[in-house]
Amino acid sequence: MLNNSLISLAVAGSCLTALSVLLNESQQRHIADWNVRVWATLDEFRCYLKAKSLFKLVLEDSPHVTALSTAGCFVVGLVGFGIFGFFFTLGLGALVGGILLNWDSGHLEPKIAFLLFLYAAIAATGLSGVWTSLKMWCLSIGSIIAAWVILPLTIVEFIVRRIAEHKKGPILTLSILVGAAFGLLKAIAP
Repeated sequence: MLNNSLISLAVAGSCLTALSVLLNESQQRHIADWNVRVWATLDEFRCYLKAKSLFKLVLEDSPHVTALSTAGCFVVGLVGFGIFGFFFTLGLGALVGGILLNWDSGHLEPKIAFLLFLYAAIAATGLSGVWTSLKMWCLSIGSIIAAWVILPLTIVEFIVRRIAEHKKGPILTLSILVGAAFGLLKAIAP
């Protein structure tokens, strides 16, 4: 592990030196201009997302409210799944049992038909509740996964922006990326 890191660092340093020597001032300026355009595009995309209602709601609320809502959706989704799953199983079992019990009779009495309809309604309501609870639970899990992905990306973006603001930042970033790619290839290849 340390060996791969040292190799990546050495490659990044040699790329930085080579790019600083081989590229003239106008080429370095062109790389810096391209860097500014990329960051401007990312900022425009972020502003576009802030205009959407769901993202606006998440971004304008405090992190505490968002975390509490996510935890609430997780717990309510699991509890609702259990309760509605119980009623779905109970209603479906009663419906199937009632149908099988009255299978041989030529006709159904109105009371039995109404009872079977009620069992079917209980099963349908339970299934609807299971589906809604499952969606709520999956939404909370999705938001937790998104937070786990977005938080490191935000940290990386902050670091890369600070490096890019430096005079030689784009060339430094490019050399680090080449070194990281070389280190990845070194780690993958035997």
